[in-house]
Amino acid sequence: MYEESSVVKPVVVQEETTGCGIASVANILGKTYSDTKKIANGMGICASDKALWSDTQYVRRMLKALDVDTSHDEIPFSSWDALPDLALLSIKHHQENGKNFWHWVVFKRVDGQSFVFDSASYLSSNLRTDFDNMQPKWYIEVKCITNMNQWNQLADIFGCKWEEDSIPECAADNICIAWPSIIECIEQKSDTLINGNALDFGCGGGLFCQKLHQMGYCVTGYDESEELIEKAQINTPQEVTITNSNIVAAQKGQYNLITSIMVFQFIRDIESTIKTIVSLAKPNALIVYAVFNPEFVENNLNGSTFTGLRDEKTRYMELKKGVVIPFYNRTSTEYGSLFAKFGYKEIYRDLPVFTDIFLSQYQMPFSTKYPEYLIQGFRKGNT
Repeated sequence: MYEESSVVKPVVVQEETTGCGIASVANILGKTYSDTKKIANGMGICASDKALWSDTQYVRRMLKALDVDTSHDEIPFSSWDALPDLALLSIKHHQENGKNFWHWVVFKRVDGQSFVFDSASYLSSNLRTDFDNMQPKWYIEVKCITNMNQWNQLADIFGCKWEEDSIPECAADNICIAWPSIIECIEQKSDTLINGNALDFGCGGGLFCQKLHQMGYCVTGYDESEELIEKAQINTPQEVTITNSNIVAAQKGQYNLITSIMVFQFIRDIESTIKTIVSLAKPNALIVYAVFNPEFVENNLNGSTFTGLRDEKTRYMELKKGVVIPFYNRTSTEYGSLFAKFGYKEIYRDLPVFTDIFLSQYQMPFSTKYPEYLIQGFRKGNT
């Protein structure tokens, strides 16, 4: 899966009564509580150390050691809108014997929508939006995070393994509904089925790379998630190249076929991505992809999977509790206009429906009234 940096991850819950600072650092870094605790203990920082309960420097020390910059001072809280996109907040501020105490939480803004990561174990939901119930006193701005890939948090969903006689439920709609249409497009429209170079952009766990290899292509799978890359390398034959290296972007004009399945809708600046993709294509290459069918999304907005309506284009998808992903609900016409800027014409379009056989075998967590996928294929207009 291609990374879009604004993904809300599962909230790390503190495993010690006084471990909110360690848990907050874990929530910023995308690490587990136990891993972050080991880092803290190695620095002489322990949740049980009462001297740290009124201290702000130890969280800064931990973040600094992991290449994360913070503001030097605590900044008085004025309003939620005035907060930076990422910050450590102090809530439940109180005094005991003249000393200040508080509870650490993490504030994060995702495409204009705000969340608080509260690690308290007694909460029914640790991803909070009940802002009126929280009264922050001050905050520490978190300025820079390096080497983070939040799609790693979803590797258990997108990295499942596929065998011909056993389709994993996590990818059933992809394999049974989207794939046949994409393969039909390739077989009908691609000039090169044998020994051609194929790129699967945002390959996730490598399942479609495996299929392209079976079809006779020399396959490269590209993804920005380290954990998904590891799963794809396990799931695919040795002949398939799996990479998250930027070297892919330098392979100008190398590919006869470029596929991308359920990736484009998660990319905000899609025009720049399309510009990169078309630069990798040979003159007569086929580019085919799957995205959400906008009508399907609109019909499911009030369900359990699609939530958090923000504006007329941005939607939010919750694949599992606490994992909220923004995506961009574009139409076939919008994609067509973007590809036209680079001289490409639409040569294939499909909205594959849910079949009765599929619905008898798999229970979907959303309405199947409308087709889930929009499939489009493009080729350079003068070829």
